[in-house]
Amino acid sequence: MGGRTRRWGAVAFALVVALAGGFVVLVQHFLREPSSAVDARSAAHETADASAAASAVARGKTPTHPNATATTTPTVTAVEPRLEWPDEASLRRLEQGGRALFGGIVRAPDGSPCAGATVWFDGEIVATTDDRGAWRADVSCILVQDDQEFQFQRDGHWLEARKVSVGYACVWVELPSRRIDLDLATGLAFSGTVVDFDDGRPIGGAELELRINSNMNHVASYETRADALGRFAFTDLREGSVFVRGRAPGYDSNGFVGYDFSKGRDVVVAYRLRKEFMLRGRFVPWPVAGVATERASVRATTRSPHDRGSTKLEFSGPIGPDGRFELPAPVCPSCVLELLVDDQPFWSDEFDTNEERREFDVGDIPLLPAATLIGRFDAPDAETRARIDVSVSISTPDGKHVGVHGRLDAAGTFRFAPLPPGGASVAFSLGRAEIANLENASGLDGDERAYRFVTLLAGTTRDVGVVATQETVFYGTVRDADGTPVAWANLDERLRYDESNWASLFSARTDADGRFVGLRDVSSADEDRAHELAGRARWEVSVEGHVSREFEFECPASDHWVRRDFVLETGVVLRGTLVDEAGAPFNTASILVLAGDGAGASAGSDSTRADGSFEIRGLTASAYRVIAFGHHSTFFFEDVHPESGPVTLRCADAVKK
Repeated sequence: MGGRTRRWGAVAFALVVALAGGFVVLVQHFLREPSSAVDARSAAHETADASAAASAVARGKTPTHPNATATTTPTVTAVEPRLEWPDEASLRRLEQGGRALFGGIVRAPDGSPCAGATVWFDGEIVATTDDRGAWRADVSCILVQDDQEFQFQRDGHWLEARKVSVGYACVWVELPSRRIDLDLATGLAFSGTVVDFDDGRPIGGAELELRINSNMNHVASYETRADALGRFAFTDLREGSVFVRGRAPGYDSNGFVGYDFSKGRDVVVAYRLRKEFMLRGRFVPWPVAGVATERASVRATTRSPHDRGSTKLEFSGPIGPDGRFELPAPVCPSCVLELLVDDQPFWSDEFDTNEERREFDVGDIPLLPAATLIGRFDAPDAETRARIDVSVSISTPDGKHVGVHGRLDAAGTFRFAPLPPGGASVAFSLGRAEIANLENASGLDGDERAYRFVTLLAGTTRDVGVVATQETVFYGTVRDADGTPVAWANLDERLRYDESNWASLFSARTDADGRFVGLRDVSSADEDRAHELAGRARWEVSVEGHVSREFEFECPASDHWVRRDFVLETGVVLRGTLVDEAGAPFNTASILVLAGDGAGASAGSDSTRADGSFEIRGLTASAYRVIAFGHHSTFFFEDVHPESGPVTLRCADAVKK
């Protein structure tokens, strides 16, 4: 069993600290189940005719619904054949890729199966129930943070089901893959009339999108269209913070306007839409040397006056033969204008539009003849070259900044044109790791190499030569014994100085395809000493809560590209349930599994879910010591055998130490 050997008491204490920190909440991606999600998006679009709006208004502004604030407790039961649940091996491969399978039955308030209900997972439509009320969705449980670090969102996800005129249900679900049944309950209504912001006249046919947030989490989105009199209604909603975006010909809210929808009653509003304004300007001279006018366009990106500017809208249009452009745009505090050539920016600037409501003319925009940047990157093979991203950032003489992006071609060369004149820096990235810049370009002089930039002159081509990385770049894949890529595995390389001292030189995480890349960090170890200790590098590959393995490799002293491919054994899975003294699920505990040989090596960890269940993969058929932390108490369980099947651990039976 891999892992560094420590006294189990020290490991237990360290894990308590680590698990108490929780997990990072990240941006989601979702996979729809083909058999149920084809019509899911269209099912979410409602048509709010006059009778629907009138019915909502007729109920009054303040009717109460005792069950409006309740969240349904998920029912977890054995899988039924109608859900077409896959076998355990298929589920394991699915979860190794950062995904999970959820499914169940949606029932109407009277207990009957509800066909045609829409199911959301963390705010995205993933399924529609069939005529038996059944649904199933293969979803991603990987979220992305701003720094592009990927992690499992293990703490839970919002799952919601809804059918108009029937009801809604919303629950908090946790991994692993499981069946979850949902019981719909009557919800609340958010309705009103769309009107002109200035004169209050109704705006017929406006398109509306409503989002509900609960505890700062986006739960679900719904869409509808106002009738000819501007009336609209969203029914069967849960309470929370409501945000509504609207648009109609010549009108746009430019973002989501917030409303308080947390009082447990229906809400009726007058939703005011502002007219768009006209954004004008002219590029001079036009045409400009080096820019193909037939491939050029202008784009405006506006900030929202609502929702703290998080919404950004883009509007594009052509450029006239005299360089003039004119774009209708929503009312905004500021906007970014860009001159695009083949969708890459050639010129960019931000303007303070100060929520102008009629027209805004930016005047004449002077342009200089275009420049070109070329070069080649030294990569080990065609497969690697095809994955390397190239980013160019240019500071223009007037203090503006323009950024363009691309990839190497099959030969490893790159070409960017047209570019604005100015000082340019170039970065090369593989995966999420920057692996080189212009510091190691052969076509630069001393000052350019020291400052890592080149000067692009108007109307000229600059060749930066061959760019190489001087660091050691590790890259490769992690797969299981069946050859399936293992997503989000952690990798760590350590260099051993003696039996008890190690220096960490490299760490990375695999992506959704099981690939990793990164630079060796020699700042934490003496480089000369590292060269002397070639062959003493140890790699640890671990999957959070599942498996951990160690590998020995040669420690290259001068290679700039080193490929490592790892194969992880599947091992035995420990499944269990932790219950308290009364037999109720213990759902707030952290689980630590230690080797049962007395040495105390950590074998894995997990947290109990709402039903008290936990799961730890990558074990061997052996006896283990299990420690549970929760409710300010520690419970010890001896001689637990995962190969014997699921176990139930009762706190009343725990060993006291």
